Amino acid sequence: MASPHVAGVAAVVLSQTAMTPAQLGTYLTSNATTGVVGSAGTGSPNLLTYLPGATTPTDPGTPATAPAQPAAPTAEARNKAAIVSWSLPSDGGSAISSQTVRAYSGGRVVSTLRVDGVTTSTRISRLRNGTDYSFTVQATNAVGSSAESAQSNVVRPAR
Repeated sequence: MASPHVAGVAAVVLSQTAMTPAQLGTYLTSNATTGVVGSAGTGSPNLLTYLPGATTPTDPGTPATAPAQPAAPTAEARNKAAIVSWSLPSDGGSAISSQTVRAYSGGRVVSTLRVDGVTTSTRISRLRNGTDYSFTVQATNAVGSSAESAQSNVVRPAR
């Protein structure tokens, strides 16, 4: 048996139950699997001791990341407004908590609206009729924020 492994099992057993050295030796060999140690060498008992009832640690899984970049939204013009719709991106393993919709005109942000993490369409109001606008979406979760989406199609609100 490999010394560090046996010492670890022995430490756990002794932290739970008082035993003499002889009792501990009997416990360790009684709770061991035979013939599983590769290249055990001459004179080795070729035993792998274990803790009865112990479980194998589970894989903690892949750590969560910021959401994926959303696809470009679509926009429809309305009177002094636009309806912006999009699909939710992959959440990166952590639920999307909020999304930010930005309105652009002339290459600059003219309006920002934050919505919850499940919304996929919203109305952007207070736009000027006759002015061109495009929109982006950015998703946020507990880890961070996605890259901003590509800009939507251009719309021009009108009466």
